[in-house]
Amino acid sequence: SGLTVLLTEHDMSVVFGLAQHLTVVAAGRVLATGEPEEVRARADVRDVYLGHGDDGHGDDGHGDDGD
Repeated sequence: SGLTVLLTEHDMSVVFGLAQHLTVVAAGRVLATGEPEEVRARADVRDVYLGHGDDGHGDDGHGDDGD
């Protein structure tokens, strides 16, 4: 309590594991802010950072591109 940490991370599994409140920035703009489950539920956040998950394309949220 009373401690604020600014973490810049692209591995969303790390972010969701650590954060109690987060802000997602994409292309220099705030895309979403809130508690991890609220942010994870947003379609725009999933599209940009987590992939689509339903079509076999896109990121799995682990920060690597499979190469």
